[in-house]
Order: sequence, then C-alpha cells, then structure tokens
Amino acid sequence: MTDDVRDSGRVRRWPYLLCRGTTAGLGALGVAQAVFAGSFLGGHYDALRVHSTTALVMVAVAVVQAAGVVVMRRAGGPWSVLLFGLAFPVILGGLTGLGMGRVLTLHVPLGVLAVVGLLRLAAWVWRTPVPARAQAAGRVHDRPVGALS
Repeated sequence: MTDDVRDSGRVRRWPYLLCRGTTAGLGALGVAQAVFAGSFLGGHYDALRVHSTTALVMVAVAVVQAAGVVVMRRAGGPWSVLLFGLAFPVILGGLTGLGMGRVLTLHVPLGVLAVVGLLRLAAWVWRTPVPARAQAAGRVHDRPVGALS
C-alpha cells in the first residue's frame, strides 16, 4: 500500500472483489466436481476426464485466490480468510494427486470436505464488507447529475 493511500485512510477494494470472484468460482467448480464424479459412476466414462481437468482448473484458481487473500489481509481482511485461502491450493493439489493416483478411499471423503470448506470460505469472504469507494478529489456526489445540478 502506498503512503498516500495509507495516510488517506482508503483501503483497496480489488483484493476483496478478487476473493469474492475466486471463492464463487471455486464453490461452483466444487459442486460441479460432484456432478462429474456422479456422472462417471453412472457410466459416462468421459466425465472422468472432465473431472480431472476441472480439478486442475480449481488448483489454478486457488493459487490466484491465495495471492488475493494475502493482499486482502494486508488491506485489513480477517485472519480466517487468510489461513483457509492459503490452505486451499495445498488441499486441492493433494486431492488432485489422490484422484490421479486412484486412492479413492481418501479422495472421495476428503473431496466432500473440501467442497464444504470452499463453501464456508465463500461465506466468510462474502460476509466481509468491501471498503467503500474513494471519492474523486473535489467532486461532490450527493447532488444529482443533470441539467438542474
């Protein structure tokens, strides 16, 4: 954070918005993973390839999210979001390894717990208030804009 931003009391909004986007994406991908796994078990064997590809995408999104939660914490975000946000790339990478190694006795229950954890993280991130936008210097925003203003 630059000194002029820190001195003015303004907080960056983009880390909060990035974390909201990545947690929403990870939550949706996690729920889709359950659908793909169920489809595979139902006899649609191409769904396993989609499940595997989605897992790799989830790891990549979790890495982006990890960078976002670090910046979000530095901007004043909660510690819980930082800890879970940093843990998820490792957790999802481990789950991907278990799945590719066909260690399904661990992969399936840990995958369910990971989806629950992702949705919990999403709830934390979305409940964290986003800082208000900084107003441009010298502009008054409490008046309507138009011919009569």
